[in-house]
Formats: sequence, structure tokens, C-alpha cells
Amino acid sequence: MYTRCMSKETQSDREHQLIAKYGIDLEAYDRMWHAQFGLCAICQFPETKTKYGVTKRLAVDHNHETGEVRALLCSRCNMGLGLFSDNSETLEAALDYLKAYGC
Repeated sequence: MYTRCMSKETQSDREHQLIAKYGIDLEAYDRMWHAQFGLCAICQFPETKTKYGVTKRLAVDHNHETGEVRALLCSRCNMGLGLFSDNSETLEAALDYLKAYGC
């Protein structure tokens, strides 16, 4: 199980953060992580960003208006959505732009 790598104190801190921010516990996070095979829901790659030499966990993505948890994302995809303000029209315009220039 993913959370077994953490000490009990760290697990407790992490669980408190998950419940406070997203209304989910570590068990729910682990279920999501396993259902996604440890991969980002958008790019389908594992997290690669590190902090203090340790690979970060996938981020809990959520709807900022409703608070509803959507999926787990890598730092890059999570930041990308945030920079586009979770606006699907702007993201579609960006996709059209890339297609127009052969990307």
C-alpha cells in the first residue's frame, strides 16, 4: 500500500491535510492512486517532481467552486490546469492553437 512508506506521524499529518482540504482520508487517496495505477489522470505518467530528494505524491485535483474531488494529477498537469484557471474554453483554444501550428 502506498501510505506504508510514511511514518505514523507523517501519515496522521497527511490524513489531516487530506480531510481538511478535500474531505478524503488516506484510504480514499490510496484507492484513487491504485485505480489510476499510480499515474496522472491526464498525462498517464507517474509523478516526477521531487522535494527534498523524495518524489512527491500525485496531487488531489478538485473543483475549486464545488470542492468535489476529481482525480489525482502530477505536479505538471495540476499546475497547467491551475494556470488555465480550470477554464475548458481557454484550454480548447490552446489545443486549437497547437494544432494550427503542427504540434
